[in-house]
Amino acid sequence: MFFIPGLIAIGKVAVATGGVIVSKAIYESGKSSGYSKGSYNGKKEGYNRASAEYEKKIISQESKFEEERGRYISEREEFDYLMLEYEKKIMELEGRGENLTMEESDKLSYAKREYEILESSREAYSNEGELYMSIDDIVEKAELGDPDFQYYLGNIYYLGETVEQNYSEAFHWFEKAARQGNISAQVRLGNMSSEGEGVEQDYTESFMWYKKAANNGDVIAASNLGNMYYLGYGVESNYEKAKDWFYVAAKEGDIFSQALLGHMFYRGEGVEQDYEEALYWYEKAHKQGDIYSRYSIGLMNLLGQGVPVNYKEAAAHFINAANHGNANAQYATATIYHTGKGVHVNYGEAMKWYYSAAEQGHIEAQYDLAHIYHEGVIVEKDIEESKKWYNRLASQGDIDAQNMLDIIKQEEIIAVEQDLADNFENFLNSYRLAANNGDLLALFELGNIYYHKKSMDNNYEKALEIYSSAYEKGFLEALDKLELLSTIGSFDSSTLSRYQSDAEKGDTESQYKLGLMYDYGIGKDEDSDKAAEWYKKAIEQGHKEALIRLADKYRMDIDIDNAVKWYKLGAKKNHPKAQFVLGLYSEYEKDEKAAIEWYMKAAEQGHAEAQFMIGEIYENPESEFFNLNKSFEYYEKSAIGGDSEAQYKLGEIYVEGKIVEKNLEEAQKWLRLSASQGLHEAKEALRSLI
Repeated sequence: MFFIPGLIAIGKVAVATGGVIVSKAIYESGKSSGYSKGSYNGKKEGYNRASAEYEKKIISQESKFEEERGRYISEREEFDYLMLEYEKKIMELEGRGENLTMEESDKLSYAKREYEILESSREAYSNEGELYMSIDDIVEKAELGDPDFQYYLGNIYYLGETVEQNYSEAFHWFEKAARQGNISAQVRLGNMSSEGEGVEQDYTESFMWYKKAANNGDVIAASNLGNMYYLGYGVESNYEKAKDWFYVAAKEGDIFSQALLGHMFYRGEGVEQDYEEALYWYEKAHKQGDIYSRYSIGLMNLLGQGVPVNYKEAAAHFINAANHGNANAQYATATIYHTGKGVHVNYGEAMKWYYSAAEQGHIEAQYDLAHIYHEGVIVEKDIEESKKWYNRLASQGDIDAQNMLDIIKQEEIIAVEQDLADNFENFLNSYRLAANNGDLLALFELGNIYYHKKSMDNNYEKALEIYSSAYEKGFLEALDKLELLSTIGSFDSSTLSRYQSDAEKGDTESQYKLGLMYDYGIGKDEDSDKAAEWYKKAIEQGHKEALIRLADKYRMDIDIDNAVKWYKLGAKKNHPKAQFVLGLYSEYEKDEKAAIEWYMKAAEQGHAEAQFMIGEIYENPESEFFNLNKSFEYYEKSAIGGDSEAQYKLGEIYVEGKIVEKNLEEAQKWLRLSASQGLHEAKEALRSLI
């Protein structure tokens, strides 16, 4: 919740370090009294000596007094000078009307605030007798019940001036002053209760004090009270009462209340929707420099709400508010440059403002950038940039963005397959050369080339041979393809019809294999529905792997609900992959506790990727499970299990020497293992070490 803090003028009470500095009249009376006291021993000599000593003290005190008096006069003159300068600056900027830049608007607000503070402080300095007081004197007056001094003392503790800052003590004195009707103290208590300063955060208490101050005529309190009614903080949400208090403050020129009134009339919240009334209040707030109101006026001109449609007027407001940093206005400015409404079409300007809004977290701007780069609209197509923005949206929990990432992944797979078909021999020769030089990733990709070359000329048997070689040499990603082709077995033109016949007779393994062939397009075109049909028949007879393949199929088809449903069934049967994937989904849903529970179940069965993910969670300092030693333990388990990322991570840990002792030999060992699996980062890190 956000409250606009009250501009509470605080009269400063200076505290002298050498005790109380008294007025000239008090000094003179003290001087006379001192001389008479000097004759207490009845002896002239003693009197003279006493008088002489006291005279020295009086002269010293008088000198100090004159010094303080001179400083006081100098400071008073400085107040007068500064107030005059700020007054000139305010008149100059207000004379500019609506043509202020963002920087100038800020300067105007600052000048007004400083002028008010100087004015109240100058007033406090007008009483010379109370100008310089010790903290003890202020406490004494406060304890005697003077509400002004109770408020002064509260401010001293609140600001930490001449004493150590102490919100609890400040609250104590503000409360005493407030209960005697001090309005400024009531506002302070409202602020402190809402922010939890010196007391437990308590919106109900905050509401009570704001209401007291508002009923006593304080504008800021009225505005804050309206805000609490609007948001339902400390009181049940009530738009009508919010509107009433905003109106009280808005009439007195409160910019926040004027903007909120405009918003409420625009949306019809607590009032009948009235675009003309909304525009009236937006205009008032805008004339005081409110950027949100300026954007809103632009929107109303664009849509013809309360005024005739005027694209040029809308564009002028959008651009001005965009230059002042308003994300909504920046997005609106991007769209008008994109479409040419009110301005000439300018794709360069459109992209500039899309980026400005997106970097501030504007969801629609992020979506538009992702779409523009994905489709190649107004700029050259750039899939990596598109994925960057979809990933940012997905990281905020946006399911549609995640679905788009899955679609892009499928598009990339299709593109790779098409490229393989068009350039089979070239790819074959390139990967053969790299594989012969010990590149395990190249060896795996060579298997993929044979796998994706969908014909009946023993390519599957060749792919199986290559996948087996890659897995035996430590490339774990080959395992899935290896299991797939091993399950199908030797393949010829009669394989499909044989499996079809046996599956229809109820053979569980044939049903599963037939599902695989339809799913992966082995020996025939892919058919997702047929694959699901045969997987389910195998599952009905207790085939655990068919269950996981079905869940995988739904995940690839971007059918998240069905995927999760089947993974959960697989997890109940203690399948490590299902447990691992459920961990991923839990982490995506921001449920770290559930994620680590699923990862642990999979990790206990030796699932290397799950072990790596546990290591990442333990390494994250923002996680409730943060534990660097456990992080290393699970990275090591995963690396030993062959995970290339974990091997790379271990190498980096040994290079940095933060969790374990620095060991470059050990680092090189793990980085080489990771690099042999084709991890680019590991290759770069290894190169930097060598």
